[in-house]
Order: sequence, then C-alpha cells, then structure tokens
Amino acid sequence: MSALLRKDDNVARELGLQRASGLEVSLTGDVLTNLRVTAAMLWGDIKVIGPDLRAEGVGTVAFNQTRILSSINASYQLPRLPAVSADISVFSFGRYPASLDDVAQGAAGTLINLGGRYRFTIAGAPATLRLQIQNLTNLYFWNLGFGGPGFSQYQPRAVFGYLTADFWCLDVDPSGTRKERVDGPPHKDVEFLTLTRYLDLLLCLTSS
Repeated sequence: MSALLRKDDNVARELGLQRASGLEVSLTGDVLTNLRVTAAMLWGDIKVIGPDLRAEGVGTVAFNQTRILSSINASYQLPRLPAVSADISVFSFGRYPASLDDVAQGAAGTLINLGGRYRFTIAGAPATLRLQIQNLTNLYFWNLGFGGPGFSQYQPRAVFGYLTADFWCLDVDPSGTRKERVDGPPHKDVEFLTLTRYLDLLLCLTSS
C-alpha cells in the first residue's frame, strides 16, 4: 500500500491510498526433447482508495495498470544442428486505464518476438550469433510505464542482432609464450585480454 499524492501549484497533497493485491503463477520445463517452455501469468488488482476521488478527477483503478499479464517463452534446439536454436516469446496484457479518471482505456494486445541463436567458436573462444525479430506483428500501442506513470510509443517491428565472444584470459610463461589459461584464480603472471574479452557487435534495422 502506498500514498497517492497530487501536485498542484508546486504543492503535493495526499488524496488517498493505492492498494495492490494479486496472484502470480509460473511454470517451466521440457515439454518435448530439446523444447523448453516457460509460462507465467500475473493477475493484479490495483485500487485507489480515498474520499471524493471523483471530484479530484481520479478513478478507482490505478492509472496505466492492467489487471492481467501473461507470457510464454519457448526455446527449441535443433537435434541435427545442436549449435542452432530457435525461440519465441509471447507477451499479452489486458485493457488498462489511460487517463487518471479511468475514462480513457488502452486496448489489450499481444507482443511477439521471434529469434534464433547460432553457437560457434572464434579463435578457440565460444561465440554466439543472436538474431531476433522484435514486435513481429508490428503491434501499435502506447507502452505501459510500469516504473511510473506516463506513456511512450512502443517501438515498431525491428530486426535485432548481435555477436558475442568470450575470450579466456591467457597464462604467460617465463619465456613469454601465451597459452590458454587453466581454471583457477588469476595470479601475477596472468595477462587479461581486457579489450577483447567481450566482443559485442550490434546491428538494428527498424521498419515501420
């Protein structure tokens, strides 16, 4: 429960209380061989409690808060190509108040991301190439600001990709020869490849 404040003429005054209650459920597991699925649902009721809220232009349901959220994430590893995996995420949300008085309502929607990964090595270092289509159906909605009140237009469909490589630090023997580091805590003769330990290349193409 938290206090609800309104700021007029640079003066904040308490209007009432905001009370949240709900239920969250999640399940994860291997549905089939190489197929892992995670499903979650959140039902929440966020009420605004206070005297004469209507006169203040405040509704009884918290601004920008939907009552129900659900998500499904699935990842499948190709049996004949174990280095390749595909994944999909589906995020759904219900209607939500788009104004303080709850008169305007934002529409429910479903957001879908589709992607894949390819794992390989670069100079002996494990690397992953990641590609993803975000907002696959190009859903248009005003982004729910869960961190605070306010709206922003959600990004249109986009193709997102990055390459990540992890280069192990190398041991340097007395002759100056570098060799792959063995597991264990670093010591004074270990030289870290600080500039190339993590290699990130980011490509982003956006279409309306």
